[in-house]
Amino acid sequence: MKKNLILCPVDFSESTELAISLAVDLANAGNSKVILLHVIAPDVPAISINQSINNRLLARLRRQYLDLKEVDWEQVTRHGNPAETVITYARQSSADLIVMGTQGRTGLASLVVGSVARRVMNGAHCPVVTVKTPSFPSAGSWQDEVIAMGAGS
Repeated sequence: MKKNLILCPVDFSESTELAISLAVDLANAGNSKVILLHVIAPDVPAISINQSINNRLLARLRRQYLDLKEVDWEQVTRHGNPAETVITYARQSSADLIVMGTQGRTGLASLVVGSVARRVMNGAHCPVVTVKTPSFPSAGSWQDEVIAMGAGS
């Protein structure tokens, strides 16, 4: 029986851990393998201090999410445009699903900066699940609301 393949691009943003966690849960629920794909943009030197930091972060994520859950997984690193590389790798590997984090930018920021996740969703041959880091209200906002409610009593 063929294993389903879940591609999980990792960029070490806040949403990366949530995406890996979801990919692992989905892999555990079925007969699936997870591929962590780290894409290094062309403007980043091949050897840099950032790569050393990324390797340490990836090792921690593997220990925390993959090794403990005994998931079949593999790690792949590629150089290129992140969105194009994810789309190409997904097609070449016959991925069944892509699970990836997103910054969740909206409005003008999304138009100016662009969204890797949006480009992947538009170009992928398979379903794409995006995971956004939840935003929590600042401490002052809910406290101010409670104070305002108490003042009217």
